[in-house]
Amino acid sequence: MAKTKNEELKNKVEKALAQDKELSKNYDINVDVIDEEVHLSGIVDTLADKKRAERLVRSVPEVQYLDND
Repeated sequence: MAKTKNEELKNKVEKALAQDKELSKNYDINVDVIDEEVHLSGIVDTLADKKRAERLVRSVPEVQYLDND
């Protein structure tokens, strides 16, 4: 069965986050994609880590909207 656009985008975002070994090792960042909008949730220790996760997600060309709780 073919993946939906939401599933494809979620996989790309998760792959981008996994490439940052410090983020992926230290934090459990959850990715949800609804109507092609990316929603991140989870707890990080610093604002810098939150911003780094946002930069990584925004580096995925298909990301048009990001909500980072």
